[in-house]
Amino acid sequence: MTINRRNFLNATASLTAAATVGVHTSSAAESKSTVNFALVGLGSLSTKQIAPALQKTQHAKLAGIVTGTPSKEKTWAEKYGIPQHNIYDYDTFDKLSENEEIDVVYIVLPNGMHHEFTIRGAKAGKHVLCEKPMANSAQECREMIAACDENTANSRSVIDVNSNLTINTASRPLDNETFGA
Repeated sequence: MTINRRNFLNATASLTAAATVGVHTSSAAESKSTVNFALVGLGSLSTKQIAPALQKTQHAKLAGIVTGTPSKEKTWAEKYGIPQHNIYDYDTFDKLSENEEIDVVYIVLPNGMHHEFTIRGAKAGKHVLCEKPMANSAQECREMIAACDENTANSRSVIDVNSNLTINTASRPLDNETFGA
């Protein structure tokens, strides 16, 4: 793989997400050495970037999937060693609340579905990571954050790792006053 800005940001974004969530887990999860993720949506980003990145991490594991495409279940289960009881569809998503093996749901769905599944993930008592953009409106963002704040200690506010990483990287020269130097 050629190292360029895009490849670097794509590769590190998922790894940063895993590290960030590991720091903010509940006391029950803190005693674990691995944070277990369920990917919600198995499109191109999940397939080509997030799942492979999770396979390379030391303290994060792809432990579950949520998909609207039943034909993907067997392929993903075999490729990533995901047990059948950690495979959900959009209708059974809420049963994640009964699954102590999953710590984090990573929402990688079309933008219009982020609001619904972030709130459902929070209500299931899971940490929630959501791809950018977080939502379609500021009001939806507020509702998503409120759902995370209102639910168990296992829930966290939605974070946008890719955007934050990009913003932090881009603003570094301004912060260091080296812009244009």
